[in-house]
Amino acid sequence: MYQRYYFALAVGATLLTAAWLFRPDERTTITSFGAFVSWSLTALVGGEVERVTSDGSVVAAPVPAEVRWLTFLFALLSLLALILYTVGVYPPNTDDEPLSDSQTNG
Repeated sequence: MYQRYYFALAVGATLLTAAWLFRPDERTTITSFGAFVSWSLTALVGGEVERVTSDGSVVAAPVPAEVRWLTFLFALLSLLALILYTVGVYPPNTDDEPLSDSQTNG
């Protein structure tokens, strides 16, 4: 996979992750699944990335293993968000009223 396509895939995965993380009430199933697939692909094909040099030749430019492990962890995080959303735990219910001073001081 060419380096520019790999970076485009990583940017897409980042945007999908931001979508389910910061807007969890809207299309969480789609965005978390898309993020899971995108992060998984970045982890799997990271070792086969190539780039085109200025003279037109193609050289290998593999992504470091540490970065591939990080993208794998992001894939697991997105899968966890999908599972928790399906079960009904994510996003947490924040409709509860905050405790008043008389309730917190005893």
